[in-house]
Amino acid sequence: MNKKLIIALSLLFFSVAAFTQSSSEAKNILDKTYNDYLKSNGIQLNFKVVTTDARGKNPYTEKGVAKIKRNSFTFSTENINVWYDGKTQWWLMKDVNEVNISNPSNQDLTSSPTGLLGLYKTGFTLKAPVSKTVNGKSAYVIEMIPTVQRSDFKAASVAVDKNNNTLLQVNLTLKDNMNIKVDISNYNANYNFNDSTFVFNKSLYPGVEIVDLR
Repeated sequence: MNKKLIIALSLLFFSVAAFTQSSSEAKNILDKTYNDYLKSNGIQLNFKVVTTDARGKNPYTEKGVAKIKRNSFTFSTENINVWYDGKTQWWLMKDVNEVNISNPSNQDLTSSPTGLLGLYKTGFTLKAPVSKTVNGKSAYVIEMIPTVQRSDFKAASVAVDKNNNTLLQVNLTLKDNMNIKVDISNYNANYNFNDSTFVFNKSLYPGVEIVDLR
């Protein structure tokens, strides 16, 4: 898994609050999605991340399942498992059976892991929503114009399900023109996860090598 795909997956779970002048309608839609997230004791979703290079070629696809509870999350793909309890992160690389442990700084990960659900708060101006069909569902598509605060992006947009206000899709174009599309499915906010869900359990991975980077 390349570094930029790892960054893309991390974006699923991190944001900071920094509002800009935006469409009030778009902000209201995203606020509803965001606030519903905050009320939940646990969210589980499936995601598919597709990255393409600056020429729109060489697509790479990664699928996985994520569990989120406010400032904690865990997700798994074919290649990795990640746990984050709000302070400590465990990163399991399945191909080498190794776990890296770290306490990510705010420079590496922003302080409030609300993921794509809160991405609109991170230095974007929101354009008025446009009605479209996304993945077979009626959706509001909201274009987000990056400000100087988010100079790592050239463009971004989100799609929100009209019926239940859940996130359906996020499209990101990085400053090097690499494109990242994240499709979200099976979003369920009715879980009640125990805090231990977001902590690496060594007993479940016998023989794993642990590298403590803290």
